[in-house]
This record gives sequence, C-alpha cells and structure tokens, in this order.
Amino acid sequence: MDRRRFLKNGGLVAASWAAMHEFEPWRLSGKLLAAENARGEENINWADPQLGATAKASSYVENPAGPPGNFSLGKSVLGETLELGWETETETVGAWLDITFPDMAAVRELWILAKPIPYDIVLDPYRRGEVTSAPRKITYAFAAGPSFQAELRQGRYFQILTLPQQVKSKSLRIKVDETWNDPGTQGTGLGKVRVYSRLHEPAFSITVYHQYDVHEGRPVQSATIEIINPANDITDAHLQISQGGTVLMTVPLGPIPSRAVAKQDTWIPAPFEDAVMEFKILSQGSLHKVSQSLRVPACHSYFDGGTFNLLCTNHNDLGWLDTQAKTAAFEINASTRVGVADANGIVKGSKEYGHVPIDHRMTEYDHMMYQDETVQSASTYYYRVCAVDNAGQRGECSAVASVRTK
Repeated sequence: MDRRRFLKNGGLVAASWAAMHEFEPWRLSGKLLAAENARGEENINWADPQLGATAKASSYVENPAGPPGNFSLGKSVLGETLELGWETETETVGAWLDITFPDMAAVRELWILAKPIPYDIVLDPYRRGEVTSAPRKITYAFAAGPSFQAELRQGRYFQILTLPQQVKSKSLRIKVDETWNDPGTQGTGLGKVRVYSRLHEPAFSITVYHQYDVHEGRPVQSATIEIINPANDITDAHLQISQGGTVLMTVPLGPIPSRAVAKQDTWIPAPFEDAVMEFKILSQGSLHKVSQSLRVPACHSYFDGGTFNLLCTNHNDLGWLDTQAKTAAFEINASTRVGVADANGIVKGSKEYGHVPIDHRMTEYDHMMYQDETVQSASTYYYRVCAVDNAGQRGECSAVASVRTK
C-alpha cells in the first residue's frame, strides 16, 4: 500500500490511522549537525521577517480565510511555511510585491518559490487550494537601483536568481509580467521570497525523522535532503553514506533541477549508538560533488528504558470552523458507513523502495488503518469512527476528522 498516496487522495479516517512506512508532515524531526564546527561568513537573508523585513502588495487575499490579520502578508510570503504565500484574488499581469529590508542591504542572490506548495492533507476546508496561476515572467527592481527580468519555472522548489554584481538597496519590488495561465486558475502571486547577500555554493543539509524501517537487513530511518544546486541539471545523482571508510548505503536521488534548492525524501542508516557518518553526493557529469561529516543520533524507540512513551495528539479547533455544524446530525447506518477495519485483517507488505514486503495482521500494529476507495477529487469528506465488539455492540463515536482531496 502506498501510504503517502493514501493520505493525499484517500479519506483521513482518524489521526491514529497514520501510515507506517512513509513520510508524514507531522513527524518528529531534527537536522543533522556537522561533526566539526565550520566557520564561515553568514549569508544573511534580508527578507527574513525575524530580522524585521516587511511586505506589501498591489492586492492580497488571505488564504486560508480566517479571522482578520490571522495570516499577515509578510508572514505568508517571507516566513518558513511553504504552504503559505502571496496570492491575489483576480489580479494577474501588473501585480506587484514590495519587500522592505530591515536595513540597507547588499544583495547578490534571490531565491523564489513561484507558488505556495499545497498541503498533502487539507485539514482546513476553508483553504482556497491551488487556484492561482504562477508567474512565468517577472521584473524585479531595487529602490534607486537597477532592475532585472527573469523567467520562472513551474516547480515545487526555490529557483535561484543571481545578480551580475552586488546591489545595495533598502527595498525590492517584484512585478508579474506574464503568468502560466493554468486552466481553472485565477489571480497570481508568489510562494516565497528570500534575498541573500552572497552567492550560495553547492551544498546540502539532511533532516531525519523518528520513523524507521529495514532495508536489505539494515535498520534505516526516513530523512529529507535539501540540495542547493546553483549549476546545471543533475540526472544521475546518488547519496553515498559511509562510516570509517566503509560504504553503508548508496541511495539513488531523483533529478535535481538547475539553479534551484530542492528537497527529496530518502532513507539513511539508523545506528544503535550516536555515530559520525560521511555523506557525499556523487554524479559523473556534475560539479556538485559535495561531502559532509554529520552526527547521526542513535535510533530511539517508544520503549526505551522499559517504559511506554504515549503520544497524545488531540486538537479540536472550536473557533470559526463549522465542522461541528456540518456533522451534528451524523449517524452510523448503512448509508453513512464507509467500511470496516477488521483487527484480524491482513495488511499487505509495501513494495516501495526500502520497504520489506512482508504481510502482517492488523493486530500487530498500535493503530488501525482503512483506505477509502470511494472518494472523489476536489471534495471535502468528514469521518468518525467507533469500536465494535464481537457481539456487534458499538461504542461511542470519535471526534470528527475532515480532509479535502486533490
């Protein structure tokens, strides 16, 4: 079963029915640190709202719609949440975004995410979804300084724009000259903007998650690698991981776009003790041959120390959402029942890369799973679950979980 596809396109029956073998948006994570502290000049992001950068636009619509001021423009387009950005209602060509830096800034490089990245699971039914058309051609100009033109691609990654020389300015304006005009879209905007003082060299960073599996008899953990590639496309890249001169794993990577900052999910070894490992990106036809010595923490279990660590993840937003009103009259009967998750049922082993294709009974896991095959695209579904004993007696229903399909 493809767990990630289930979460993207299927019904979210309950939070405890999370997938076992794929990458979750709420998974616990941590970035791997260098084995030795490297000293280097800081590359300042002058568009960082934490430093005091602000933004204004020719027009702007909050997404998701909520209490006034819940999502400021600066927080949306300059912050860290990739699912938020600057979006207009109907304005396209001529729409502009102004970014004011906290101080006179020396600028050499821009990172632009052309469009907000949609959530895999739309937990908020008020989100507008992918309704805007991404810019195709833009003009970016500095106050009392030069202006430049650029063409943006359609991709879920930051695109790197380099200036021919360093420019000093207090603000930046980005104007939309042309959009991609995707069918069924309206308005335009940008996902994210970052403004740096220096050019970035080829580099990568790795974030690991507390999700484990076995690959070819070796324990592995899920991870995300973020690759900064200021050069040409790379189509044959591999991530090689070694320790003490011994290669532990060589993992193929997907295509890495040119002049971009892209992320890919992968697997890395999960040591039983803290370890220093050497990570290398290898490619025959590319100059992106970067290596790092990183500290990989020991894998941890919920049963460490002989005790149970219980993860209580319960959230009920009683603000402006009307989920309760929409589901107040819900009853379990033949017309509303989607299906039954049998505790004695068999969960087929995953054939995804890095997984062990072994079947298991549902009772071997600490949660129940069910895949809703009846959902339609671009629709919101509401679910409640209840337990049923051998005599057919039903317990109380759970709280409502909602999801919007793509």
